Amino acid sequence: MKISKVPFATIISTLLASRGTSATDLAARQAPSCCDALQTAVPGKVFSPTSKEYLTSVSTYWAVQARLEPSCIVTPASSDEVSDVVKALVKSKCQFAIKSGGHAPVAGSNNIKDGVTVDLGALNDVTLSTDNKTASIGPGARWGEVYKVLDPLGVAVSGGRAASVGVGGLITGGTFFEIYKTAGAARLNLNSGGNSFFAARNGFVCDNVENFEIVLGSGEIVNANQSLKSDLFKALKGGSSNFGIVTRFDMFTFEQSRLWGGTVVYPSTTEAQQIKAFTSFGGKIGNDPYGSLISQWTSSAGSDEPNIVNIYEYTKPEADARAFDTHRAIEGAIANTMRIETLTNLTEELEAPVDLRSYFSTLTFANNETVMQEVVNISNRFYQKYKTVANLQWYAQFQPLPLSLLNHSRERGGNVLGLDRAKENLIGTSALYDNLTTARLLILAQVVLLFAQWSRAEDDGIMNEAAEQLLKEVKDYTVREKADNDWVYLNYAYPSQDPLKGYGPDNFNFIRATSQKYDPDQVFQKLNVGGFKWSGSGLQ
Repeated sequence: MKISKVPFATIISTLLASRGTSATDLAARQAPSCCDALQTAVPGKVFSPTSKEYLTSVSTYWAVQARLEPSCIVTPASSDEVSDVVKALVKSKCQFAIKSGGHAPVAGSNNIKDGVTVDLGALNDVTLSTDNKTASIGPGARWGEVYKVLDPLGVAVSGGRAASVGVGGLITGGTFFEIYKTAGAARLNLNSGGNSFFAARNGFVCDNVENFEIVLGSGEIVNANQSLKSDLFKALKGGSSNFGIVTRFDMFTFEQSRLWGGTVVYPSTTEAQQIKAFTSFGGKIGNDPYGSLISQWTSSAGSDEPNIVNIYEYTKPEADARAFDTHRAIEGAIANTMRIETLTNLTEELEAPVDLRSYFSTLTFANNETVMQEVVNISNRFYQKYKTVANLQWYAQFQPLPLSLLNHSRERGGNVLGLDRAKENLIGTSALYDNLTTARLLILAQVVLLFAQWSRAEDDGIMNEAAEQLLKEVKDYTVREKADNDWVYLNYAYPSQDPLKGYGPDNFNFIRATSQKYDPDQVFQKLNVGGFKWSGSGLQ
């Protein structure tokens, strides 16, 4: 599936072709009137390309190729102002993008050229309820800001594992998207996501939302939860930007003290031990849901062998937790930052280099040593082929999906991610599971993030070609081994992937029907064109 960048403009272009008017010309011509309309709707909140506010907003996009130049940027500071913005955009038929944290690397997913970008950064309040049971969080908040408020109060929410990542896109994409770096002599860079530190305890981040406040395409402000608009509530948990603009997340809190966590870096000579330890980790999650693990193979330009970086978190203040005994038995660590600290401190450790170009791509497959080893081998071969690309950073990162995620989802109204299908497909029918132990069955599957960064625009073509070929080779291998699964984590998806299709026909049809019900004019299909839309899916 190719992301439809400008479906509305394409329609207009077709209608006006006989007049010699292109969609790009039309968008550029409309832009000044759109910005003027917004200036009337929300005075003082609209910024032109020459303003400091505009330049600051554009510069905060994590990936360089996402730093497009909209005609103007609007920064609403309340749900009422978001409503006014949406009404003005719809009335003037203006194309627009929505920015929360700006970390998605796909150009056009959270920014726009010759249109309007709605920057939600001013919607960043974090407020704890009087009974300490929920936290109300604005979509423009960063997870580090959230934890700084909650840490001193002895509570937490299931959320991002990197301090600078924004709240909004992470939650509605399903789980979350994060970027990591760990300190050390080697300046090792990590990227991670998929499960929060608390996933085995509490499920996906989206399943920890009690209520969404959202502005619909009509400008109406509504709340969605298990009791009110429960269909929209469910669809928002994984359905991305197909319904409206979320202006507040009310999230369940829980008591939380300090954690034991950090990163440990190993040489590639420990690879076989790492893979064996990773694939056996599921039994430990089943018996002790306080543990969290991510393993990543990372290579930098010019290096011949990758380093293996493990991110360990134990969500109790207990050092050397037994959940990681198999990993701690691996000798030869190069660097170690393990410690007992606050959630704020641990997430501040984990950031990635900025001012580089990048892509994400992802696949899901059975939790099996042989399969994981071959995926590592394929990734390493591709790195060797492309390692001369300037400032190349190359990553293959593996994350377990514990079965307990499904139970937490059901308890809280469900979501549209479709992983309950994966349970049946992977465990019920895959031949690879015939001889696996019960311990390993406690891991539903593995998600791999195949990710690269580079510095020069002239290398974009070759790197995008590498991404497509790498995805194909890994997918073809897992299909041959009957270890594949069609679930695609949306926030890691490459533009040619179709994550909504991977949710399964029932969930896809539910997303489409819910979108048509709450957005009958299809504002978030025609005017808000970035990201993965049901109208652009292969199931449509």
